[in-house]
Amino acid sequence: MSNANGYVEDEEQLKRDLQWNISVETRNREAGRRLFAALKAQGADPTTILEIGCGIGTLLDEASMAGKKSVGFDTNQHAVEYGRSTFGADLRCEHWSSRTLDERSDLTLCISVLEHIAEPRPLIAEIARYCSKFGTRAFISVPFVNRDKWHYLLNPDPTIPGTPFFDNDVHVTHFSRTGLERCLVEYGAKGTHFLAAGLWEGIIADF
Repeated sequence: MSNANGYVEDEEQLKRDLQWNISVETRNREAGRRLFAALKAQGADPTTILEIGCGIGTLLDEASMAGKKSVGFDTNQHAVEYGRSTFGADLRCEHWSSRTLDERSDLTLCISVLEHIAEPRPLIAEIARYCSKFGTRAFISVPFVNRDKWHYLLNPDPTIPGTPFFDNDVHVTHFSRTGLERCLVEYGAKGTHFLAAGLWEGIIADF
């Protein structure tokens, strides 16, 4: 479901995004620890991690401190440069595709990314292609808009409190939990599992 509005981030917005990432670093570190614990409880304890849409790399830095090897991709040059210089993280400022990375990662993360993309299926297909190549897992997290909130799609007004769009004009594609699971299966997932891990809830997909 989409309400694409032509939103494009200019250079100043990219800099503001960097500052926002810095402001939520503590929150995201705690969320990352909860996520890795929840994944481990589901039998996913990766030693190598790929993150698509990594921001400043907070989650990957948390993973590195736990002894995991990680690499992240993001299109915000300011965020990537900050993460490289602050954490020494392996962050790359480029669009990721399954042809970008030849080496295997045990787990592919895509958190709070797809809702910002007007045409998310090509990226989902690339994630599926990459994970299928190596027989690995992906964890994809989006803010789910399930059936009880569908009526808000008819009037996506960011000024109405309590709606999926409140104070938010950058979420342009909306997934129900069932819709995302079916999409992943369509692209080759052999199994899917819903995971609620505190701040981030999403779907684990096995390929």
